[in-house]
Amino acid sequence: MPDYYNDLNAMHAAEKALTRQQQTEYAYQLSEIVAPITAEDWCIAHATAAQRAEAFLRTLNLWRP
Repeated sequence: MPDYYNDLNAMHAAEKALTRQQQTEYAYQLSEIVAPITAEDWCIAHATAAQRAEAFLRTLNLWRP
């Protein structure tokens, strides 16, 4: 099982599985996690694996804090 929470490569592979609609939601979720006040492209592009994993799970309605 990939370590999605710590491995950017694993998260990159997971991101590829999202539909176009899910990609839009994922980008929104990731921007809320990384830069909740201003969604800057730089912050999103440099999001950690953990931040990406959380956004991915939120997108699929699977996030359980």
